Amino acid sequence: MGGYSAESGAAPLVLATRPWQPAWLAGSSVMTNVARIEAQRAAMTFQHHQESKKSAGNISAESIKNVGDLSKYLAFQPQYKAQLRARPDVAQGELVRVTDWKLLTPEDYDRTCFHFEVDVRGTAMEHAVNGSQGKALSVYATNDAEKVMQFTKEMNLDPDQIVSVEELAPPSEDGTVVLTTVHKLFTQYLDIFGKPTREFLKKLHPYAQDIQEKVAIAELTLDRKTDDFQDRQARAA
Repeated sequence: MGGYSAESGAAPLVLATRPWQPAWLAGSSVMTNVARIEAQRAAMTFQHHQESKKSAGNISAESIKNVGDLSKYLAFQPQYKAQLRARPDVAQGELVRVTDWKLLTPEDYDRTCFHFEVDVRGTAMEHAVNGSQGKALSVYATNDAEKVMQFTKEMNLDPDQIVSVEELAPPSEDGTVVLTTVHKLFTQYLDIFGKPTREFLKKLHPYAQDIQEKVAIAELTLDRKTDDFQDRQARAA
């Protein structure tokens, strides 16, 4: 890749990876900003890969066997049109690094309010959040990784097992198959440590084996049991 030094006064060079780019444009402020963003993206990707390599050192042979069809999707990405996405169910979802986090409300308060700052450099949202107009961003929190590991252990689940979840597929892309791990499923997608909602109970009661428990759970989803349900939620740990 060619370089340009403002201090040396040398003429800007054409970037080897962009043969269509005029030489005079390579040293412009616009291209300098573009190159900076691309460099930041590459640095974030490299750091993510390095962290993944460190964690990969603890993967057992049994875990590698569980990869299954994932290897062929990664080996033949163009043929299968395989992509790596932070959140397949979110069209513009991106991973960002939290640089500051503070709890603004007392710990014993019935509601929580946080102040947090994130680093959006090198992401698609970098320019979207700049400017005078207000922007709204959706934040997808994650469960505590250690608690998830304890949960999967108690439930006798393999956290490294590859699973396919249809509900995570992009709504606008028919026929898309989403593969993820059990650990990531319970860490990033499922709220397993929050208070149960009525929608959760509606999906839970068909799996109750005791008929009395099945009826009791189903009744809590009825409108006439709203007060009882809210009382149980308020007393939940």
